[in-house]
Amino acid sequence: MKSNTAKGITLEMVKCVLEKEKSVPLDPVSLACRGYCEYYRGDQGAEGCRGLAAVRRGVATGKIGMTQLTFLLDTAPDIARRSGCLINEMCSKCSYLESGCDFMSASPPPDATPCGGYRLLQALLDAGALTPEVVRALTQDV
Repeated sequence: MKSNTAKGITLEMVKCVLEKEKSVPLDPVSLACRGYCEYYRGDQGAEGCRGLAAVRRGVATGKIGMTQLTFLLDTAPDIARRSGCLINEMCSKCSYLESGCDFMSASPPPDATPCGGYRLLQALLDAGALTPEVVRALTQDV
């Protein structure tokens, strides 16, 4: 059941992070889940979500930071599409695949969307802010 309207990363989200202190890390749940996941319900994100785990790793290692995120400010997520790099490295090993991921099903419904982490990484790839090699590194063993 979808409950969030994915709006992308807004300037307000970035200002909130920056105004606290420069030492405050970016919040992966806000970026990936609130910004990009239509299934997000206002909690701390799903622990079994490989997309969120990859974004957490990216933020923790500095591979996803303000420089990369500025490419996406105030831009709504594009229509989700299957990306070989993300599917091979992330979706094929995700716990939601076993329990019924609509996006990855053999006959996906027309409105099926992947997790917010997938959509955020897809947007960063599309913007040229991340390379497929970096995405592979972020999704390894998460």
